[in-house]
Amino acid sequence: MNKKVDIDNLSSVHIVGVGGISTSAIAKHCIKKGIAVTGSDKNERNLEVKTLNGLGVTVYNRHSEKNVENPSAVIYTSAVPLNSPELVEANKKNIPIIKRSEFLGAVVAESENSVAVCGSHGKTTTTSMLAEILIDANFNPTVFLGGENNHFGNYRSGDDKFVLLEACEYRKNFLDIKPKISLVTNVDNDHLDSYKDLAEQIKTFNTFIKNTVSFINVDDKNSKDLFSLNLISYGIENLATYQAKNIKEGENKIEFTFYAYGLKQGRVKLKLSGRYNVYNALGALSVANYLKIPFNTAKKSLEEFKSVKRRQEYLGKLFNLRCYADYAHHPKEINALLSSIKDMEKTLVVFQPHTYSRTEFLMQDFISAFNKAKDVVVYKTFPAREKYNKKGSAKTLYDNIKQVTDNATYADNIKQLIEIIKRKTNYKKVYIIGAGDLYEKIKKFL
Repeated sequence: MNKKVDIDNLSSVHIVGVGGISTSAIAKHCIKKGIAVTGSDKNERNLEVKTLNGLGVTVYNRHSEKNVENPSAVIYTSAVPLNSPELVEANKKNIPIIKRSEFLGAVVAESENSVAVCGSHGKTTTTSMLAEILIDANFNPTVFLGGENNHFGNYRSGDDKFVLLEACEYRKNFLDIKPKISLVTNVDNDHLDSYKDLAEQIKTFNTFIKNTVSFINVDDKNSKDLFSLNLISYGIENLATYQAKNIKEGENKIEFTFYAYGLKQGRVKLKLSGRYNVYNALGALSVANYLKIPFNTAKKSLEEFKSVKRRQEYLGKLFNLRCYADYAHHPKEINALLSSIKDMEKTLVVFQPHTYSRTEFLMQDFISAFNKAKDVVVYKTFPAREKYNKKGSAKTLYDNIKQVTDNATYADNIKQLIEIIKRKTNYKKVYIIGAGDLYEKIKKFL
């Protein structure tokens, strides 16, 4: 693989799996830079594929060596197997092959200022919050987001001198990125298909932040061993450089007082619920303060912030139920989300597991997380890059939950699921949670 990436010398690229949330952002950046783009994606109805089609990108609906004509480089993500026909063909033709993270590393290397947000949970929301602050403060950042901001989607074309991005720890990919500033939301047991244990993850996060100005959540127990040349702390419970105090939570809102270096800055009122969103906002405020952005500018941005798509997103009425969607796909995220819902007695929870390995490794944690739910429907697994594994299947998760509570149902397809929801007339709300394709299926049904 060609590790050295010179974006300015690329005239054309082919992107494998171009409809992905991260790869489509790279495609948009290439278009901005005047680089011709082709791509492949099996899901030709994907919204990002349609967007790219509208930007003049040719997207092939199957993976084939014929897709690789003679681009300057082929870009791929770690979810793509190395024996993919397009990567094999690129190797045959001696065309440089670039990992998504290597490309982002090159973008960051060419910038004067860069902020990378990493962590097991909350990085998309935190990055999006910080993006809004930077935009309102006239920093004009170029932004790569691992989700969809309600204003600019997954990519914002701004000044290349200031880059803000999410840095994903899967398969240690974020080590290809060398930002000036890093923000670690937390470190948790995840991606155990690519890390042998939590200790290895902590060690890898430490390597990532080592030479950066790094913002660390000191309330996160797994972040206590992280260290960099310039470490700045933020938190709620523990003494920190930046703190949130006097937290008050209501229905779909939460507020707190922001302190910097022990000095009270003012009150922030979010249009979001959940203590975890205070941490997200606090991380964004901390970096903003370091960048000398006035508090009132950052406060205004956060108070106008309406989350990102698939984070407590209201989709509409599903029969008689108010339907919400959330990306929570890890037990800790599910626990935090369900804790933030005030009327769980009137809430139906529908969960689609994301990957068999995560479900298998964290089975007991998933079961515990759903203890807060009055009624759970488990929907078939979204496998992503993985092959079927009974031990980590949605059906096995359902069987285990069923041993703890009678209020659990399993749905193997969308038709079954809709019929189950239709019968649940005693609830007011339904939450569709998970990182898979059920979100799009429910939106299509609505």
